[in-house]
Amino acid sequence: MPVLNQNVGRQTPMGATIVTGGTTFRTWAPTAQDVYVVTDPSATSSWSQWKPDPADRMTPLDDDTWAGFVPGIGDGDPYLFWIRGPVGGTAGFKRDPYARELAVQPPFPNCPCLVRPAHSFPWHDAGWLPPAFHDVIIYQLHVGVFWGISLSPLRYGTFLDVVGRIPYLRDLGVTAIQLLPIQEYDGDFGLGYAGLDYFSPEMAYQIEDSSVLGQRLATVNTLLAQQGQPPVTYADLVSGPNQLRCLIDLCHLNGLAVIFDLVFNHAGGGFDDRSLWFYDRQPYGDDRRSLYFSGAEWAGGKVFDYSSPAVRQFLIDNSHFWINEYHVDGIRYDEVTVIHEKGGDGFCRDLTGTIRYVNGRALQIAEYWGWDRAFPVTSTPGGLGFDAALADGVRIALRTVLAEASAGADAHVSLNRLRDALYKPVAFPRCLVRRATH
Repeated sequence: MPVLNQNVGRQTPMGATIVTGGTTFRTWAPTAQDVYVVTDPSATSSWSQWKPDPADRMTPLDDDTWAGFVPGIGDGDPYLFWIRGPVGGTAGFKRDPYARELAVQPPFPNCPCLVRPAHSFPWHDAGWLPPAFHDVIIYQLHVGVFWGISLSPLRYGTFLDVVGRIPYLRDLGVTAIQLLPIQEYDGDFGLGYAGLDYFSPEMAYQIEDSSVLGQRLATVNTLLAQQGQPPVTYADLVSGPNQLRCLIDLCHLNGLAVIFDLVFNHAGGGFDDRSLWFYDRQPYGDDRRSLYFSGAEWAGGKVFDYSSPAVRQFLIDNSHFWINEYHVDGIRYDEVTVIHEKGGDGFCRDLTGTIRYVNGRALQIAEYWGWDRAFPVTSTPGGLGFDAALADGVRIALRTVLAEASAGADAHVSLNRLRDALYKPVAFPRCLVRRATH
């Protein structure tokens, strides 16, 4: 379908946005020679047959972004970007870094993105308020295995499987659940810390089978009825994003806050050709830098380039996205120590300040292993502005106690280190002497 330059400009949101009469598209590719958006539904099973057509070319906005409007495109329609790099670079398809959902066919990583509206789920949580800081008791879980894993056939649990365990979590007495990363990552099985598609929920956690979805729909509506809420329909739960929203909605109705685990210190582990890696298809440099990444590596992935305003904005947009479109109550940021060590202090201050402005109640937790425990939770500009921090003091102390106790009945076991680990860390601001359970 032809790409028009009407209805677009520098105020056009990044990614795909449904508007009257069609959908706008915008992406950041500063060194690209050409950017096309491919939206022909007939091409979904054979994207490799597509060839560049001037009618599909997006318009450069002279701010390193490209945009276009495609009439007649709407909810559920597939699309991909096709990018031609600068001289010496390459050309080919790329998934939209801001895509709200990926299609399950063809299988990842060759799947197209899907156009989805920002707000399509019938939320029931109006009036919901998360627990006060001193009442936060966190239960951390992995969506894929929390429900109990099936080995024959091998499959992970799903967002709607976790829904069935909400009464258990509620009765357990916790006040918040923290999901291990749920963004689309490389492979079907993993902890989630090798994310590639930051705005799209992991496809392995969504239900595609209509009969299974029908069963989960009955469970969802039973839980809604228990809270005096109207039911949802099958159509409300067809998309993976709405299945995740349903989980969050029902948690709120049962008094449970939801905290997401976002990985901003690095991305990926197995970058495919359509991923963020060399997004604008510039030539490889000796320093291994690319559009989104600094060239440094961590945990098998690439560290983000925190010196780039556009990269910082991408990550801040991602945090804002989950709070705005998914109603999450807090964020646990993975390995903030790495961000700090790779020059990301300014980014952290921009991040925490923005999210505090967007939702002052959202809890922001930094995983921070540095020696200066107060630094991440000290207000800006002296610190990074997070609300709470996780470190390894209690864990190491417990391991030490267990190691000493394992020496036998006559072993000397000192609890001093464990005692000290439970005290307020040195230099913590007085106003942040608050207790949370990890």
